[in-house]
Amino acid sequence: MIRSLLAASVVALVSSGALAADINGRGGGLKDTGDIRASSVTWTGIYLGGHVGYEFGSHNAGVDVPYKNQSVNLIDLDGISRQGGLAGIDAGVDVRLGNRVVVGVLGVYDFAIENEANLSVLNGAFEGKAEKGDEWGIGGRVGFLLDENDLIYVGAMWMNTEIEVSGAIMGTGIGSAKEDYEGYRLLAGWDHALGGGFFTKLEGSYTDYDNVNWVNKNGVRIYDDADSLQVKLGLTYKPQVKLPGLD
Repeated sequence: MIRSLLAASVVALVSSGALAADINGRGGGLKDTGDIRASSVTWTGIYLGGHVGYEFGSHNAGVDVPYKNQSVNLIDLDGISRQGGLAGIDAGVDVRLGNRVVVGVLGVYDFAIENEANLSVLNGAFEGKAEKGDEWGIGGRVGFLLDENDLIYVGAMWMNTEIEVSGAIMGTGIGSAKEDYEGYRLLAGWDHALGGGFFTKLEGSYTDYDNVNWVNKNGVRIYDDADSLQVKLGLTYKPQVKLPGLD
């Protein structure tokens, strides 16, 4: 489900960027091969900004136990939904190569806002909660200029976050634990130059985290395989300093 939503988001982002170029009448769409390097917008340089967004996550958790010299799945909890807001910081460096190609490295730090999943079984006799903490990552992107003001791009990042799990039996807490989650993010987005060095950003991403073993001892394994889909809207600032041969 999340992978389907990601594909739809990418298509929507690219379509929106192409539509904007056609409406504005500046780039003539993807078929225009004219030189746009005389633009007043500088795409090469360091940028810093912020964003807000929302995340939809999924957890496939379970418990394996030993039985007759083999591992047997005792509990299988697929598709536990987690969702919540986020606000964060973007930073990076872009370099324009030739007429329409922009490449860059980027970093991100997201502050989680009530990003959690709740589980209740046996009519509330057992209740559990998984809460995602802040997340950070580094990576790169490559983009194509539709016109002098609009860039569509794709990228990949390595991500790290922390998830805290807590539980209660009959209303009495039984403790909590935390684990680090690492994974890889695929992203696609659209940057639009507003003028004066300011750019808006619309971005969608999919993150697949490595399988995490919360317990793995004496043949007993409690595991979790998580992923997430994010949509972000941001504003960045990039100093408009022309560099010979690059802009």
